[in-house]
Amino acid sequence: LRELYKNNALTEDDATEWYEISANNINAYEKVSKDILTHFIIELDNKYKTRSQDLNIAIVLWGFSILAAIYFIFLINKLFKQYEKYTQELELSSLTLDSYEGVVITDKDTNIIKVNKGFERITGYSADEAYMKKTSLLKSGKNPRSLYKGMWGSINTTGSWTGEVINKRKDGKLYSQRLSISAVRDNNGEVQNYIGHLFDITELRKAQQEAFYQASHDSLTELMNRKYLLKRMNEEISRAKRHNFKNAFLFIDLDHFKEINDNYGHHVGDKLLKHVAATIKNSIRDCDLVARISGDEFAVVLLNLDRNEEEIIKVVSLIVNKILMQLNKEVLIEGHKLTIGSSIGVRLFPLNKFDNEDQIIKDADSAMYDAKNNGKNHFVIYKE
Repeated sequence: LRELYKNNALTEDDATEWYEISANNINAYEKVSKDILTHFIIELDNKYKTRSQDLNIAIVLWGFSILAAIYFIFLINKLFKQYEKYTQELELSSLTLDSYEGVVITDKDTNIIKVNKGFERITGYSADEAYMKKTSLLKSGKNPRSLYKGMWGSINTTGSWTGEVINKRKDGKLYSQRLSISAVRDNNGEVQNYIGHLFDITELRKAQQEAFYQASHDSLTELMNRKYLLKRMNEEISRAKRHNFKNAFLFIDLDHFKEINDNYGHHVGDKLLKHVAATIKNSIRDCDLVARISGDEFAVVLLNLDRNEEEIIKVVSLIVNKILMQLNKEVLIEGHKLTIGSSIGVRLFPLNKFDNEDQIIKDADSAMYDAKNNGKNHFVIYKE
């Protein structure tokens, strides 16, 4: 999966599989840790029983001696202290085995008391640097308060929590982390320690983002593709209907692209398309959407326009004329002076509660053909 990622061949399904494998590793490590702890406690319990037999013999031999009584009290007190100490140390040590995952153990006040090599590798903090520091040492400030509220609510009620957070390394860099926290309680139910298992999923998240980007954007111009544009339009239509404002869809068709592509070759045509994409992006507002929907067809969605139709037409006309003017300028590509030009169909939306993205594009396409049939290099606004 790492090799697929390096070769940019990782799909969204592959990324999901990678994530599941990583999560299973954490669960498997937790089970192994518990099994090791159980083994050590059983061994210690057997030694405790053996020591208890020794004490019984001492009681029989020196039962009538004051010195034996004093020695017995001393010995049994020492034994219980050692039992408690060794049990705690075995429990903590068994959970700090070196692993790819990071492990951090805190006291009840979330002061760090032990970490493993995985923690040092992921966070950049050595064991000495982290000792007795609060776990807030790793906070990035990028997680909402609601996340921490839900985290501690789950830990206090169920004893554990698992989720994803954005944390900060020692060098200040942010990273995505899969985090699992468990509370360790004594016989009275009081919290003594917290144990956290950390797994750096930054590469996995980057792979998923890259897979999403490749699936939703045009590889040549790096604009969003038709599929992703339709998804975004669906969201914007719903939002506009809720808040009662208008958007505008611009269907842009290049007027002479086929002739340029045929006369000068696809490599010149590709460079021209990149130029067109950059020109359109520079002609619209930062909040607007732009996409390449087919070979020489582009789309722009002007968002959050005024409710007043007259004002909307002014804004749309200003932006559309700017696009037309910029695309009609001569451009030099590989020594060739090219003039492309464009025709634009405009459709305001939503026009009614039944309006949808397919109908909007269809109407804008129709208006674009009207513009093309009326002499090209201008625009037509669709009218119901």
